[in-house]
Amino acid sequence: WTVWIATAEDSKPRKESPVHLVVYGKNGKTDSILLGDGKPDYFEANTTNEVDINVGSIGQIYKIRIGHENNDNWEGWHLKEVKMRDRKSKEELLFTFDRWMSRTDDDLDIVREMPVIRSGQNTLPVMKYQVQVYTGTVENADTEATCYICIYGERGDTGNRVLYKSLNNEIKFQKGQKDIFEIEAVHLGDLEKVVVGHNGKKSGQGWYIDKVIVRESSDSERGDYFPCNRWLDVSKDDRKVERELKPGSADGEWTLWITTAEDSRPCNNSAVHLVVYGEKDKTDPIILGDGKPDYFEAGTTDEEDIKVKDIGKIFKIRIGYDHGADWDGWHLEKVKMRERKTGEILEYQFDRWMSRTEDDLEIVREFPAIREGEDILPVLKYHIEVNTGTEENADTEATCYMCIYGERGDTGNRVLYKSLNNEIKFQKGQKDIFEIEAVHLGELKKVVVGHHGKEPGQGWFLSDVVIKEAQDAEEEVFFPNNRWLDVGQDDNTIERELLPGQREGEWDITIVTAEDSIPAMEAVVYLVVYGDQGKSDNIPLGDNDTVYFEPGRIDIFERVKLNVGKIYKIRIGHNDIDKWDGWHLQEVRMKERSTEEELIFRFDRWMARNQDDLDVLREMPAIRQDEEVLPIFRYFITVFTGEIENAACEATIYMCIYGERGDTGNRVLFKSLNNENQFQEGQVDMFEIEAVSLGELQKVVVGHDNKEAGQGWFCEKVIVKEAQDSDAEFHFPCS
Repeated sequence: WTVWIATAEDSKPRKESPVHLVVYGKNGKTDSILLGDGKPDYFEANTTNEVDINVGSIGQIYKIRIGHENNDNWEGWHLKEVKMRDRKSKEELLFTFDRWMSRTDDDLDIVREMPVIRSGQNTLPVMKYQVQVYTGTVENADTEATCYICIYGERGDTGNRVLYKSLNNEIKFQKGQKDIFEIEAVHLGDLEKVVVGHNGKKSGQGWYIDKVIVRESSDSERGDYFPCNRWLDVSKDDRKVERELKPGSADGEWTLWITTAEDSRPCNNSAVHLVVYGEKDKTDPIILGDGKPDYFEAGTTDEEDIKVKDIGKIFKIRIGYDHGADWDGWHLEKVKMRERKTGEILEYQFDRWMSRTEDDLEIVREFPAIREGEDILPVLKYHIEVNTGTEENADTEATCYMCIYGERGDTGNRVLYKSLNNEIKFQKGQKDIFEIEAVHLGELKKVVVGHHGKEPGQGWFLSDVVIKEAQDAEEEVFFPNNRWLDVGQDDNTIERELLPGQREGEWDITIVTAEDSIPAMEAVVYLVVYGDQGKSDNIPLGDNDTVYFEPGRIDIFERVKLNVGKIYKIRIGHNDIDKWDGWHLQEVRMKERSTEEELIFRFDRWMARNQDDLDVLREMPAIRQDEEVLPIFRYFITVFTGEIENAACEATIYMCIYGERGDTGNRVLFKSLNNENQFQEGQVDMFEIEAVSLGELQKVVVGHDNKEAGQGWFCEKVIVKEAQDSDAEFHFPCS
């Protein structure tokens, strides 16, 4: 063949850089043919050079490849066209390039291919193959050597092409990095293999390749997968610096496209993590972007390739970023996933903020997989009730988190960021309510709760957790704990796994105030419950933010914890402030949540210093069908003040009577039945205390509220009878 090579007018001086030609035919290809060897005036601007070549028995020609070696820094060759004529058959082939081969112009490549154009025959297209090269994560996997690739297909190859300029990274071939290149070549048909190598001939100049993926274009969804997972290093593995890679299985290989909305805020190098859930398992958290500054910016779509292990059919994903990241908010529009092997596409239309200042303040989102003709799992807002215990120092300021597990996966660790009902969360004896949005988990199996307080004293006493599928759902799952999460207490653990349990001793308490009662005026009501296994502490009902116990009102207090055994009586009253002239209590109803036992205490009594018997505390026995009801006594109390000097007292004096069935609680000896001025020197004062029968009396405790020297009281003795006319009496000497 005779070959004419026409160089354009604006081409740069050649500087004797060698030019090579390879011709491809149906039966094979030529070796690299050196053109213009030793001829310094060849391939200069605005010249046409003639060369005679022999292509051998390669059959009908279908493409050529021409290029130079860039020796002596040839700034660029602007090739206009190549014309070839077969001397025997006189067939002429014209290849109109009009392209630069330069490291500073066009696409920076110094090799070009062109297909043969024959009248009446289809012309092979020229493709821009997208080549994705994955450097491994092993130590020293990166390289600074000059690396190359040759792609082979059913119609020839690309020849060795230097991987010159990464399209997505400033520095290429770094540890754990994906680099993207473009190789322009005549369509190769189905790909068969790739050969990759480099020129690093010294120890330590090697390269660890994970895999190579080749697509026919940047927007092609299908790609050919060539696994490697080996060193190209003269001192490692088999010491080779070039490897032939065959197509491998792309099982579990997915490409992601993450689209960020136009109004999203700067990422500030924050890392995004993704977890994919399948019917058999889930992935570990997959880091996306890995802190790259141009990822997840407003109005962009970022592409990532991920490996999903054999987790079965995918049913949901979770995506988000870490609590504490320097990111004001990510408005995620959508996530698209495509499996390389099967071509299956899953799209997740989020259009939600992940932000501590937007939406529901959450920075993690879940979305179910949507497939045509299949039911879609719902996304629920789980209603979480977290109850902090009443132990001393039970509260915490640590960052607390929770993960809920069900028959369909888990929620992942979610920071319990914002209490829906309290300004300050996790306080002693407090109930905090949170919402966790997640794809439906099915039947709940367990929760894991923990916090980040790593120092003694930063712990938390967690009583229990209650979870419902929605705020208004009737069914709930109860997870008891009643243990410390503290590095300095219990077993020094700050994370616990809680299993479902039965509520024991949780009561809903309803208080009915009569229509003629006096407005409460900020008074506090206390309840004490007695059972055969002990009694409760004073339980304050209500809080300072809500008005309770108003005339005609019904107040309900849910889930009051009582571990007292079988209840036999209650005592209720208020704190006797001057502002509240009197409370007319109609009745108290108590219902146990697990057993649904219901107790009704019908008082219909005043608690006032100017009504009824002037007391502000009342007791009532439990009434159960076919069981004997404990009687209510008006214990008759005789108090003897001594006859010594200064024995009298003007302080508020109180008494608590103890018997085999509990006690009366501290009762103020408010009004002497027989004296205008009580507790005078040598005086006997009589009082009545109404209480459920205590059985045989065991002791009394008497005291007063004067705390200064000289304000005391000399008590000689106390006599208690079950009623004023009772013959039996109990003497309690003091003097």
